Amino acid sequence: MSRAAAVKPVSPGMSAADQALQKKRYRGTLLLSALCVFVAFAGVYGHVTLHQVWGLPLFGLAMIVGFGTQIAFIVGLVKANRPGKGT
Repeated sequence: MSRAAAVKPVSPGMSAADQALQKKRYRGTLLLSALCVFVAFAGVYGHVTLHQVWGLPLFGLAMIVGFGTQIAFIVGLVKANRPGKGT
């Protein structure tokens, strides 16, 4: 019984340059999202435990920035995989 050789799927996927760019964006998204988690935690801690006014706006801003970076990454990924790139 012989096995067929594995065939790589042929798709009009990303070029090597696009893959490198997406890897850079992915790492930046991970770093910024992790930073936003710590800043949001500091905001909650400051608001709930220390009763500081700045805690709640800091939490909200960290959440918006964190979600924004993830949305920007996903939009960039979708644009890079479109057949008509750059349009």
